[in-house]
Amino acid sequence: MILKLIYLLSITFFTALGDEEFSMKELEMTIKLIEHDINGMKRKVWIELPDKLHRLEKELSNRSFVDNNQNVYNYSAGNCDSSVKTLQNIDNLHGRLTKAFEAEKFRAKITEIKLEQLESTLKEYLENVERINANSLKIRVLEEDISKIERSDRNQSQIIQALQLRLKEIHGKMISFDAWKGIQVVSNDNITKLLADLSYTIDSVKSSVEQLERMNFKQSYKPSFISKWYLMKALDEQLSHLTIEHGLGVLPYKVEVQIRPVSGPNSGWVFKGDSAIRSDDDLNKKYGGIVYFYNEEKVELIAPVKGNNNRDIGVIINTGQEDGRRLGNNHDAVNQAFVRVKIWAPRDLPTPDFQSEWLPMDIEDPAKTYQEIEHSLDGYPGLLSVQIKCESPKSYLISDGTGAASIHTREYDNTGGTVWSYNDKYVRMWVGHDLRDKYEYRLFGGVPDGWFDMLTGFDTARGKVRVLAWKTTTFGNGNLESVSDDTVVFPEWQPFKAIDYERDFVSLFVEANEGPNKGFRFPASGSSQAKTSPFGGVVFAYETCGKFRMWRPSPDIDGFLIHVPRFYGNGVHSQATNNASYVAVLLKT
Repeated sequence: MILKLIYLLSITFFTALGDEEFSMKELEMTIKLIEHDINGMKRKVWIELPDKLHRLEKELSNRSFVDNNQNVYNYSAGNCDSSVKTLQNIDNLHGRLTKAFEAEKFRAKITEIKLEQLESTLKEYLENVERINANSLKIRVLEEDISKIERSDRNQSQIIQALQLRLKEIHGKMISFDAWKGIQVVSNDNITKLLADLSYTIDSVKSSVEQLERMNFKQSYKPSFISKWYLMKALDEQLSHLTIEHGLGVLPYKVEVQIRPVSGPNSGWVFKGDSAIRSDDDLNKKYGGIVYFYNEEKVELIAPVKGNNNRDIGVIINTGQEDGRRLGNNHDAVNQAFVRVKIWAPRDLPTPDFQSEWLPMDIEDPAKTYQEIEHSLDGYPGLLSVQIKCESPKSYLISDGTGAASIHTREYDNTGGTVWSYNDKYVRMWVGHDLRDKYEYRLFGGVPDGWFDMLTGFDTARGKVRVLAWKTTTFGNGNLESVSDDTVVFPEWQPFKAIDYERDFVSLFVEANEGPNKGFRFPASGSSQAKTSPFGGVVFAYETCGKFRMWRPSPDIDGFLIHVPRFYGNGVHSQATNNASYVAVLLKT
């Protein structure tokens, strides 16, 4: 297609030059040079690069490290125990290999870089041409040919072939300009029109390059961004807040905050960050976790600080042992831990099989405290992303929502968050609404008393929500696992054979077996809160051998696995039950 385009353009030039100024032998030699160049590019991008990436991935999976004293440290997916020193050595190795991996990954963009160079050189030649022989008929033929090219490129299977042709011909055109002599002129209007047509074609090529890059790399499902481990500490002015700039320039599809204690019964296990402020120090009982929000530039992480009551009870991890609040083994309350962020950008995952519009939520309007969206996937989504957006005059932040809520029993009780769940047809979302008393429901949680305050200026009483959903089959065979179990009393469970901390995405849901939300799955939390009863949800952690630890609410103090209070969503589908099942989901990379 592009061959024809350049051929038609060449006729215009060669007609002006005359046959005596054009050497067919020279053109044939030029074409051979172009083909050699293109083959070299293909060999680097599609043959040499995958081999290098495979070797790097193999080193990453082995996780071996040799220090300056020639001591060898190993950390495999099957080894569940690790010291802090080993973890640091692994992080050093991972950092070095990641740099090498990113260097090789950057080579894959060589095609786009070459195109930009060609575009710049092509514009320079065209702008310096003073005269070209006008031929309006041939220009119209050229325009029609461009239109045909665009129409024929609708089929994605032709993108690679069309891309290679375009690369070859645009490259050939640049070299051919060096060989052409004595080019004649026409009006500047025709030069401008010709340049605009070619620029449009080059833009189409660049778009194809981006699509090709997405086709090559998205199948790994690995996160674009993995931060290093940072130490965070509750009740500390400096270490209770962390801003991590990911530099992706796009709103992520998925964010995971990993929290890893280095001492106690859960050392080496990973807890997840939460997406709402749901407690403070008013009850004089332990509360906490790491709450995170994000946008296209950064991830903000906050931990408990001393609140208005000046109490030292906020922690980083809380399994809920106090007052027999939660059932389970290996209880602990951890004041400091290492924290890391993993981010999946749109290019890391397939195009969602369903994507909703941004829909309004507002605690002051009962009609906007509940949303139900039909995803139309004809089955449970394999992967789901529910994003809640709240804005300030200058920016916005995203929350991923929560899976359960506590009920208010007094004024100024600091709780909230957007509760969500899904089944094989719908996604449901609730926020609190009760304006008779001074209750502090918010889409992102209550007023941040007892937490590092970085939400000042953001309107968290109202915002918008959207849903992204993927079918299980979209990820291919074996890449997405989902395991269910209705034995809800066990404190430990092994749904998977292994979990890769660096690359896999892990989720746990509680599915209602009865009531108005029967069949709906609610996400688990990363830390227990200090709230009056009733309350709900399950706290969990996971480790590399594929095991989960769960801490479920105690029914003796009105704790429920599924809990949607009547003040949420104006009472639509409110429920409190312990008749539920666990569902674990693992996206393997």
